[in-house]
Amino acid sequence: PIGYIVEQHDHNGTHHWDDNGSYPQESPSTHPLLTTLSNPNIEISTFRLNGIILSDGNNNDLVIGFQVSDSIFFNQSEEIIVEGDFGEGDIFEASFDFSHITSNRIYFRAFARNSLFESFGSKKRAKIPAIEPIPQETLFPDANALEGGWKENWLGVFQEYPNGWVYHLDLGWCYVTPDEKENVWLWNHLNGWLWTNEQTWPYLYKNDTSSWLYLLHRRSGPAVMYDHLHGYFMHLHY
Repeated sequence: PIGYIVEQHDHNGTHHWDDNGSYPQESPSTHPLLTTLSNPNIEISTFRLNGIILSDGNNNDLVIGFQVSDSIFFNQSEEIIVEGDFGEGDIFEASFDFSHITSNRIYFRAFARNSLFESFGSKKRAKIPAIEPIPQETLFPDANALEGGWKENWLGVFQEYPNGWVYHLDLGWCYVTPDEKENVWLWNHLNGWLWTNEQTWPYLYKNDTSSWLYLLHRRSGPAVMYDHLHGYFMHLHY
């Protein structure tokens, strides 16, 4: 007679019984399949990325998300993990803030991985809307204009952006709030809130520790600060 397969589902997964009553064999795991959707929605300085799980490959421990890079080869890519319990056919999405990207486009792709497999959706490209330096009411109206949108004053060389952020040649990305008395508060992810002014610079007061940092003049390589509280030098990586 022609044999047949009966599927039995239990808490351990799917098993196959043949018509001879042989011991059930667990369905093998394979590479998951997924796709990356094009044309992400833009919300101010954020892309909404979307992907679809076509098949989980019989894996129940997948980490799902997106890789984003300004390189088509995904060099030094950023990863966004999407939390949730997704099944086959489900759409998953994530937000990516592109305000720190200096290129005019990004590449992105969905991914799924576990200890056995890693799969990627197709690579997609999105053009970043131009973010022009503030034409009026600049943070530092007396700064000298340089080529390429760069500016320079006592604080150093930087670019301004409309949302209050500057990209400083030594300090990297900083959120800046100058006041009418020419004091400047800067926030960055390395040191939190820092205070300085033209008379104090290149000393910066670190609010978290009530101590002082000193930005050394550099000729090449990464910028270096001296931490007076702990008595050591630190390279600024951003």
